[in-house]
Amino acid sequence: MSKEEKILNLILWKYVYFVKFDDTIWILKKINRHKEIKTILDLGCGEGITTICMAKLFPKAKVFGIDHNKNSIKDAKEFATRLKLKNVRFEVADIKKIPFKNSFFDCVISQKVFHYFKNKKEKINEITRVLKTNGIVYMAEFIKVKPELIKDKINYILNYLMNFRLRYYISLKEFLSITEEANLKPIQCDSHCGLSCKGTKVYNFIFQKGNGG
Repeated sequence: MSKEEKILNLILWKYVYFVKFDDTIWILKKINRHKEIKTILDLGCGEGITTICMAKLFPKAKVFGIDHNKNSIKDAKEFATRLKLKNVRFEVADIKKIPFKNSFFDCVISQKVFHYFKNKKEKINEITRVLKTNGIVYMAEFIKVKPELIKDKINYILNYLMNFRLRYYISLKEFLSITEEANLKPIQCDSHCGLSCKGTKVYNFIFQKGNGG
């Protein structure tokens, strides 16, 4: 391994541990048990950090990352090239219409993506479309919770005063209802963090696609 590759690997893992610790490490630990995975899609991949982790963890799999941001995809491609990864591909694409055929992927990953969309149903239906029967979805998402403490209520209000980008948070019940309609069966659902200033918690989900979807 060259000096440059060692430095890039160090940057990669430091980013995972210190910036995206909660959900990325959780996904890496859980997904590692599925050695049979051959195709992986990272939705809203950004600069491709999680995507590249998957490519390194599953060197025989084909790993794809899509994002609407052209600059992020450019950075992801450059990162993968410098690491000399041959099993990963990045593409500018809209989650509303994922550019892959039906039942293409064994696994789909999504990290804190769906709170940006008011119509979550059509996007989650796209996951079902490109996922194989019995395929696995690893998802981390902000879920709206009821602020119970005075401090939480103040933070909740401040968020709406200071947050200039629209986000559409829904309750756990609403989220699970949408995924159930999309033929995604919950295998695991848990949260490891307290109430944020947005009045939300990050939940980690594992879903499996049922038959007939």
